[in-house]
Amino acid sequence: MTGETLRSWVRQAAEGRGKELARLRAGVGRVRKAEAGWQREREIFQRLTYYNARRHHSSLGYLSPVEFEQRHRAEPGLTLAA
Repeated sequence: MTGETLRSWVRQAAEGRGKELARLRAGVGRVRKAEAGWQREREIFQRLTYYNARRHHSSLGYLSPVEFEQRHRAEPGLTLAA
């Protein structure tokens, strides 16, 4: 193998690794972006769940769902209809 051939091979190998690293970095960026989106979705869901469990609903006689369940479970003979 001549010196020029060896230099050419090393240069090609380095270029190939650079392209592979760029592709991997782009993939990591996409994963991080997706994870950030999933985290936002989880936070929104947690906040909505917290809020909806405590806010007063007109269909429940202006009671929170927790208060409504507690009140109606304590009264025998009443059933909750779906």
